[in-house]
Amino acid sequence: MRRARFLGGLSAAWLVLALLCVPARADQDSALRLQRAGEILPLEVVLDRARAHQPGKLLGVELELEHGRYVYELILRDPAGRVWELDLDAATGEILSHERED
Repeated sequence: MRRARFLGGLSAAWLVLALLCVPARADQDSALRLQRAGEILPLEVVLDRARAHQPGKLLGVELELEHGRYVYELILRDPAGRVWELDLDAATGEILSHERED
């Protein structure tokens, strides 16, 4: 499994801004290329879909290649302080899994 690690603990807008303004690592460059090529959705779109399903503050994001498809793994903390992991298909935004973290 290949992982492209993003910055965690930032809001989606700050995360996108950070990805565009700081010297990008190879993984971030790859994610941006995939987005520009239309192979994956922008993080903001995926985060909006995830929050519609599970409201919360973004704690971390990873983009992974799993079984030939890209998956966004989002970690969110809900208003009650519970932490959730959501996996979404990076190309379609479909929610693949939604689990509460211990």
